[in-house]
Amino acid sequence: MLRHKLSIARWLSVAVLAAILGTGCGTASRPSHDGRRHRPATAERFRFATAEGWYTTSTGLHPDADREPAATASTIPIEEPLVGELPLETLKRLPPTGIIILVGAGPRPPYGHFTPGSVPPQLADADVRASWEGQSNPNAPEYLILRYVNGFNLETRVYFGTQSPPDEQVSRAQQELNRLELPLNVQAKVRLKAHAKPVRVTPQVQWRNSVSLGRPDGGTLVRGVRFPEQGTTFFTWDPIVHRSPDRPWRRYGNDRLVRIVLNVVAGYAHAHPGAPRVGIGDFSRPHGGYFGPKHVSHQNGLDVDVYYPRLDRRERPPIRAAQIDRPLAQDLLGRFLAAGAVKIFVGPNTHLAGPPRIVRILGNHDNHMHVRIAAP
Repeated sequence: MLRHKLSIARWLSVAVLAAILGTGCGTASRPSHDGRRHRPATAERFRFATAEGWYTTSTGLHPDADREPAATASTIPIEEPLVGELPLETLKRLPPTGIIILVGAGPRPPYGHFTPGSVPPQLADADVRASWEGQSNPNAPEYLILRYVNGFNLETRVYFGTQSPPDEQVSRAQQELNRLELPLNVQAKVRLKAHAKPVRVTPQVQWRNSVSLGRPDGGTLVRGVRFPEQGTTFFTWDPIVHRSPDRPWRRYGNDRLVRIVLNVVAGYAHAHPGAPRVGIGDFSRPHGGYFGPKHVSHQNGLDVDVYYPRLDRRERPPIRAAQIDRPLAQDLLGRFLAAGAVKIFVGPNTHLAGPPRIVRILGNHDNHMHVRIAAP
């Protein structure tokens, strides 16, 4: 009997300890009895309340390192390991009846915030985009809702498995949005680097004499130079995972192109000291070659994407052409022309102009200009 009581006591001690440790973990998900994933409850909840038929994850309000708080809900398991990462692989297998919801809760930046809103986000307010940058499933439209809520810039993205979701599917997505939990008045409690002014560093470049072989849409790059991830006059942006900086292997170019970009953004910053930093996107892969599915060209180190300056001064790509600061964008385009660009592709809704033999209109370029130089 005594041995039995001691066994029970040990079991209770382990159970209590496990419960204490479990409540302190805001990042681990676990399967419930019905197969759904959910996060342990915390005092400051940022998550989707559990509901049958939904897989949910959350970073909580205090994620690791430089990540912003994020919460997801989906009707199929999400393959991507990082909560809040754009689920490009999962989208590829999203069935027509499927739904994926991503919500990011960034702190209010020093330069402003989204349009005031409330919880829950409303699909009726969404900017519906049948095609979007980095789209891995042509049948999956993106419903984007940007609202300033409870001290957060709330960025909600909803993906359906069909371009024309029926009312029942839209209603189901809205019902899940209604289960989003976001605490009130917590802005001062969130400690993220995004609160601070952007880091201003002197870019370090390891220069090499590069050689660009073949064509932009069928070539290679020899001794490519890696463009810095950020500097006093620019930041880099990854168009696939939608965050800064752009991943290193996407930032290799011919040394002449790297010099031109650094010189252009330096001159632009000197002429417009109050303007935000210029956003720089993809160059080429370290040795060039195929750079899909995002790019057809960008194969021999002579192409670079440059994001248009935004009217709201946010350091990220514009979502639509109406957000572009057109005088600044036109000035930036003119500087690349003066630097020797042989082709600049701009979007049909940007209303940017230049010599017709160089400046060309091209779809899916309403948020960035594609600059190409000649081989040295």
